[in-house]
Amino acid sequence: MKNINRKLIAKLFAFGALIMTTMVTGCDKVTGENLKSAKIHAVGNESTLEKLVESSTTFYGYYDLSSNAVYDAVESTEDKSGTGTANRTYTDTNVQVEGVMEGDIVKTDGYEIYYAARYENKIRVFDVDDNHIISLRETIDLGNVYTDALYLLDDYLVIVGYTYTNIEVSCGEYGDSKVSDCISYMWGRPTGTVVVIDRDTLDSVYTLTTDSYFMDHRIIDNSLFLVGHKYLYYNLVDDVELRPTFTETIGASSETEYVDYSDIYYFDDNPTYSMTVLTGVKINADPTLITYNSSGYLGADSYYKQLYVSTNSLYLCENVYHYEESTSYDSMTMSKFNIDVETATLEFSASCIVEGMSLNQFSMDEYNGYLRVATTNNISNWDPLSSNWWSAFTRTVENHLYILHLSK
Repeated sequence: MKNINRKLIAKLFAFGALIMTTMVTGCDKVTGENLKSAKIHAVGNESTLEKLVESSTTFYGYYDLSSNAVYDAVESTEDKSGTGTANRTYTDTNVQVEGVMEGDIVKTDGYEIYYAARYENKIRVFDVDDNHIISLRETIDLGNVYTDALYLLDDYLVIVGYTYTNIEVSCGEYGDSKVSDCISYMWGRPTGTVVVIDRDTLDSVYTLTTDSYFMDHRIIDNSLFLVGHKYLYYNLVDDVELRPTFTETIGASSETEYVDYSDIYYFDDNPTYSMTVLTGVKINADPTLITYNSSGYLGADSYYKQLYVSTNSLYLCENVYHYEESTSYDSMTMSKFNIDVETATLEFSASCIVEGMSLNQFSMDEYNGYLRVATTNNISNWDPLSSNWWSAFTRTVENHLYILHLSK
């Protein structure tokens, strides 16, 4: 394999709900009554990965959150000079954490504007002169790549998007006669794609394509960090490769690789019907020296994942809905990954399980080494044996504010 600085929450909007605060002073030992550790294991081989994915079809999940447990951990760019003569100021994308760049469909350095319209495979490049007159200089055709977000670096325009792979299903043949009474159809499967474009020539110098799609991403200095999601259900049906696949293209040379089984992990008491794929891309002024690395973590669906990134850590929160015979409730598995900006790598540090689900990235904030997380737990209870069980149905909403700290 190649190599809230905003307020956490102004108010908790839940009239009559219970607000609970738990502070953990040592994340290697979880002692709060509403917390539980999440142990992580390496998959290791193909047979284990297949069994984990197959077993997820019967997963409902139950955590004894009253138990105590111990963690089991696995060991800004500068402005481009341009041709203008005046000093210019400009507004960049609003970011949650200073020093952590977030993507957008419009990026500028005051002299050039890059715009990617949604659902189009084109980037429009505009020049801004000293009189603030904007003119279209060039349109970059990305072919079958569609843009989700742009990043603007000193030398490069970095595009994070997706490529559609069209799959056509034909009528086929029956015996010696062709089947005439049928309808053929085609459907597309999106794949995550990173394209690095030289700002001087506007040529693509590096492309990375994967069979996962990107849920979110950040850039710190010249290191791009991507959080992807890989569906596994259709893989079992189609009997194809379960490991994430990456194709790296530099110039006319392409190479396809798989994430090794030793770099795929799973957590105890967590669903395994999909995979979170963490990827780091180290961007270099010499495109032939751009490298990437990747690892996978089995878990829940992408719709239930939230991301918070500081300059030193990436926190991935996975919301899980639990449904049992007479009750349903929510929990969240939080994982911390240490960021190495120099190598664009993410190293698993620790994880734990808390009650409730988080709303979005602004439900989390890191301050002086402490992670502050707000969650909401929707608890329902009923009598499944009653002929009118709905009359005994109750619903309770609990809001929690957790303050977590990882001690070395």
